[in-house]
Formats: sequence, structure tokens, C-alpha cells
Amino acid sequence: MTVTAEAFSVRLGTRTLLPAVDFTAEAGRLTVVAAASGGGKTTLLRALLGAVPQGANVSGKINVAGADPLHLGGGLRAWRRESIAYASQDPGASLSPIMSVRRLIGEADPAADAAALLDRLGLDARLLNRRIGELSGGQARRVALACAAARATPVLLLDEPTAGLDADARARVTDLLAELRDAGRTLLVATHDPATAETADQTVRLGTPPRTRPQRTAGEHTGRPVLALRNLSAAHRTRSATPVVTGFDLDLYRGEITALIGESGSGKTTIARTLAGVHPHATGRLHLDGAPVPLTGKRRREHCTQIQYVAQDPRSALNPARTVEQTLTRAVRLHRGTDRAGARELAVALLADVDLPATVLTARPATLSGGQRQRVAIARALAAEPDVLVADEITSALDHASADRVLDTLTALAANRGLSILLISHDLALVAQSANRVVDLGTLR
Repeated sequence: MTVTAEAFSVRLGTRTLLPAVDFTAEAGRLTVVAAASGGGKTTLLRALLGAVPQGANVSGKINVAGADPLHLGGGLRAWRRESIAYASQDPGASLSPIMSVRRLIGEADPAADAAALLDRLGLDARLLNRRIGELSGGQARRVALACAAARATPVLLLDEPTAGLDADARARVTDLLAELRDAGRTLLVATHDPATAETADQTVRLGTPPRTRPQRTAGEHTGRPVLALRNLSAAHRTRSATPVVTGFDLDLYRGEITALIGESGSGKTTIARTLAGVHPHATGRLHLDGAPVPLTGKRRREHCTQIQYVAQDPRSALNPARTVEQTLTRAVRLHRGTDRAGARELAVALLADVDLPATVLTARPATLSGGQRQRVAIARALAAEPDVLVADEITSALDHASADRVLDTLTALAANRGLSILLISHDLALVAQSANRVVDLGTLR
């Protein structure tokens, strides 16, 4: 089945969500959609699915498997069921939180061998009985891909399928994409991953190509740890369940970026959530500037302010009913006691810190790209002027240029404000250029 676009563009008010694009994607070929963060990749895929933001102005033409999905009306659902499968870049928001992995794949295709699909993607069959909320971000992303691959549709749309994955997991995803292409399916993949781009039969570029990231020199830490974690053990469900992390120690120093790496499912996000006080099933000791902080249960307000967490899934972390301005000004007034006018000025400054224009203030999360949502989440965390910033895969949905600018911001904050940063990432080049120290969970087992 063929997918085509002719001078197709999407605007919302004064904002261009997708610049005009022309392409033809054919069966048995893998087409990569490349763009800077916010350049329109997700908007294009969702339009091909038959979904554009309410009030958007669409021009040009699209045709997917013989139909224009934006003009199918009541027949859209049946057409989707027969013609197209989609894996979102936010699997935690797109997959049912109450279904087990086994049931999710079974809903896609009752005849699918769920265990075999997971194995091809490097996932243990024991995950079949878990729900999405009990998986790491990388595991959830691969489950979403498994669900899409299980559906026998001629067209497959994938949004950042390798974001936040370690090298082995990315290679497994790339191999599966090659198999799906060779089986005659039409694949459109939005990605920043160079390895995936290298396997493409063609690349559709939206806007200006991203630039490469320059080298960065790591600094040195001095003094005692601002945050000290000792003997952490944490499980997914209950304290009596098998821990995903056992006997883990961590020191974060003022003015330093510490990278936490490890394969998907090794416990990185569990550690991050525990530091933030939002993981309920953990034991151990946590000290901030020498004072004890409870790992679980209610924390004092200053502890919540001092340790800020930027989650891996920004869609679920941001209130969909609030504009960016409402989100940021609320955080500024809560943590800094600023008046309304001052809060708006600080909100604009925070957006500039993460390379977003003031025009984004009027937008709601659903109208932003995944990378833009991540940067808004970072800006909200910085509004608290924290001592510790826990950043979980914050550049996974960003192109190299945007990721570099965000990391420049974090490096400057670490140096100028003494901010301690825990940077969780699978991007080893990013880690090498940004981190003062690296903690590898794989060497601790």
C-alpha cells in the first residue's frame, strides 16, 4: 500500500505544526521522517492516522492505503482497523494501564505469539503478566511496538521507536523493522536515531536538518555530597516483591552532572522515582545536605522543592488542560512567591533556558511535540530553583541540536548555581561529553 503527501501542511493559529511536505512511501520500503524537535514529525504521523489538533488549518493532500483519513468521517475507525497501525512515542499514555502485556498484544492479534514477539525485542516472557505502569520506559516502548507489529495492517507508523533504548535493544528494534519491511509492509518511522536512519530506503526531511553536537569537557567536583543514597532496595509492586534494585549507593555532588546508565529494565527509572519520593516500595537511607529525607511517605515541602524530577514520559507528567503559561506560572508562584506579572516574565525566561519561544506559552501539551513537552517539563522543574535535578531520559525525543542546547543549559546551571544533576541516558556519546561521573548499573550486578 502506498502513502503519499502533496504540499501537505498543518497550522494552528499562527503556529506552523507541520511545514509543507511532499513524499511517496511504498510497500516493502522503510521511510524515515527526520526533523528537529518540534519540526512536525508526530503531527505528520498523526495526520496520516486521521488525527489533527482541533481547530487546525490543513492544506494540501494526503492519501493512505487508497483513502484520505482526514475525510473518512464515520468510517475512520473501521479504516484504521483494517489499514494502519500506530505506535506512539508516549506508550504510557497510549496503552491501557489496566491491561496486562499479554492482553494488549492479544487485543492487537489474538493469534499472535506474544512471548515470541517479546523475545525478538529482547524482553523476558515474565513481563507478559505485568501492566504498562510496571515496566520501564524502554520496556513499554517495545511493548507498544510489539502491539503495532502484531496487527496485520499494510501500513505501520512508528514514532521514535528506539528513543530511550540501550544499544542492544535499539539493534533488536532495527532488526524487527527490517523484517516487517521485507514482509511487504509500508513503514514510516519518525526518529532521531542515526542507526535507524541508516537502514531507511528513503528519508523525508522536515525543515532544517539538525546539526551535530560539539564536544564538551567534564568538570571536577569538590566537597561532600549534596545528596547521599545508601543501601537502596526497591521493587515494582510491594516491599515483599523481588527487588529490581538491591543494595544501591549513590552520591551526587554540587555543581556536577552524574550519569546513570544501564540496560532497559535495570532499575534506572525506579532509582529516579525513589529519589523524587514518588516510588512507594523502597527501603534504604537518603540524606540531603546531611539531613535525612524519607524515601517513602509524605515529605516536607522544602524536600519536594529541593529535589525536582523530570520524568521520561512528559505527556503523563503535564496537565493536558493547562496551557504552558498556566503550568509554568503556577510552579513559579508556588516555589518563589512571585506575583502574577513577575511569574509570567520568569516563565518566558525559563522557556528561553530550554530553547523554546514565548509563543509556546499559549499551547497545551497535546499540541506540542514530544521534545517540546520534555523541555516544558524541564522548565517547570527549574522553576523551583532546586538543589538536585533528576533527569530521566530528557533528551530521548530531541534531535542532536536541541539536545545539545538543553545540555548546555543544564551544564551552565550546574556550574553557575551549583545544581546537582542525575542524568539518566542510553546515549553514551551524550554521557561522555556531559557527565563528570558515570554510574553503570550493569557493573553493580
